[in-house]
Amino acid sequence: MSHFVGFSVPVQDSLLKTLQKVRLTMEKRELFVKWVSTENFHVTLKFLGILTQEDEERAHSIVKEVTQRCGPFTLRLRNLGAFPSEQRARVLWIGTNLPGPLLSLQELIEESFATHGFCKEEKEFHPHVTIGRTRNFHSVRSLIAPFARKEFYSFPVEHLTLFRSEQENFFPTYIPVASEPFTVANE
Repeated sequence: MSHFVGFSVPVQDSLLKTLQKVRLTMEKRELFVKWVSTENFHVTLKFLGILTQEDEERAHSIVKEVTQRCGPFTLRLRNLGAFPSEQRARVLWIGTNLPGPLLSLQELIEESFATHGFCKEEKEFHPHVTIGRTRNFHSVRSLIAPFARKEFYSFPVEHLTLFRSEQENFFPTYIPVASEPFTVANE
């Protein structure tokens, strides 16, 4: 059971239609992809790893502190991509724009958790929604090219959530442990 801080992503019809096209394209090329259930779509802002009950409670307190210093904001889903690269893909994702409030929120989360003794993330922040994972490295450049510059939709981000990840039939399920609303009013 690992934990992370992030927020859920609502799914709209335009995204579902694109995902169906991507899945069909992958199946035609006989690429095995373990697709993420749309109920599990989220953006991770801070990975915490395995937490004790005490650390989970501390993490919830930190999440609450952070939400009292930030306001809600709007995020836009766009582009399809792959990690570590489109030539050697293991993870397929939908990207986001990088509005100032999201960047500020992620930096505040890092600082707040570091202040309370949690490890600081060394990797550069790249906000995304994981939609699938391949078993082996594959080149997907030509498969995702038609969707690489696609604009999907915007949605309000109004809560910050501490999630616990649990394995269920070889698939992870993300369970909200605590969700706190952003309380600072936007100007």
